[in-house]
Amino acid sequence: MPKKNAAGKPRRTPKYAELFNGVVKKIKSGEFSAGDRIPSENELIAEFGVSNTTARRALLELKSNGWVRKVRGSGTFVAEMTPDKRLVRQLGSFGAICGSFSENLAREGYKPSAKTLEKKIVRGGVRAQIGSQAYEIKSDALKIRCLRYADSVLLKDETKYLSLALFPEAAESDSDEISAILCGGDGKPKIARVVRDISATLSPLADGGERFGAKPSALITLEGAAVCGDGEVAEIEFSLYRADRYKFFVAAENLPQDEGAI
Repeated sequence: MPKKNAAGKPRRTPKYAELFNGVVKKIKSGEFSAGDRIPSENELIAEFGVSNTTARRALLELKSNGWVRKVRGSGTFVAEMTPDKRLVRQLGSFGAICGSFSENLAREGYKPSAKTLEKKIVRGGVRAQIGSQAYEIKSDALKIRCLRYADSVLLKDETKYLSLALFPEAAESDSDEISAILCGGDGKPKIARVVRDISATLSPLADGGERFGAKPSALITLEGAAVCGDGEVAEIEFSLYRADRYKFFVAAENLPQDEGAI
């Protein structure tokens, strides 16, 4: 069944994701091998009739997910795949904010599933200390807490809050993915800044009573916020990731000012 957005309409796969999926499919099939050069930004624009922003986003997502490496002055090449089976995610990526957790896992060959533990409206807002700064949703917020799985293995205990002042339609949404609401399309508030704080902890259990593993497991704690251009906090997140299944990295891209928001 196709995913639906907050308005109940089928979610269209973004064009950059179609390009991403096409290249990944060719890598998995062997059509592109390690060391092969993949189409450049200009070649993608010419072949598929997309904008430079879309082509650049597709290439950035391929690089962020570890499929390719960029060599200055030479092009973009298929990366050597290592035995490391951890999921690679870019910390603070706008693509990660808007991407569907389940769709990303499916794209990487996993069977995703989720169990919603809590979905309710929190009156009076939510406040979080992330790094050295406090972030606050000052209005009522939609809280969604899910356990997320890949191939029946618990990967993430996810809790997210979404501002109902900015996204009032979220109160009626049946989606468990806040990204479906946060990045719903034209007319929505634009996210200008993403803040992430990570730390490590050791715990044998998620609060929902389900084990991350048979023994006490190393977990990555992520606290984050998505902030609009006017400073309004749109989303706050508190999540636990299995450290043996995830690897996070940070990358900086020198993009034009008008591409800094989604």
